[in-house]
Amino acid sequence: MFKIGQNIFWFETKTGDYQKHIHKYSKMASILGLDREHTYMILTDIEENLANELSSVFPMTVVNVEGFAEHFEEVLTNLASNPS
Repeated sequence: MFKIGQNIFWFETKTGDYQKHIHKYSKMASILGLDREHTYMILTDIEENLANELSSVFPMTVVNVEGFAEHFEEVLTNLASNPS
């Protein structure tokens, strides 16, 4: 968990067995008041289409490790363009 400006981000990384953690982490994100753009589960062994499906079911962004940097760079670019 870290803060950039007024934005708090939470990253969880898993190398496997994410299924038993995703519900718990998404619930915790809700308790912390973090939305999908501020909560990430980064997985090493997941196809992009499954990550997208999980992101649509749970209130967090699920990405594979290969796509994370590009996705987060886009989020940071949007923040710089639209500071709160």
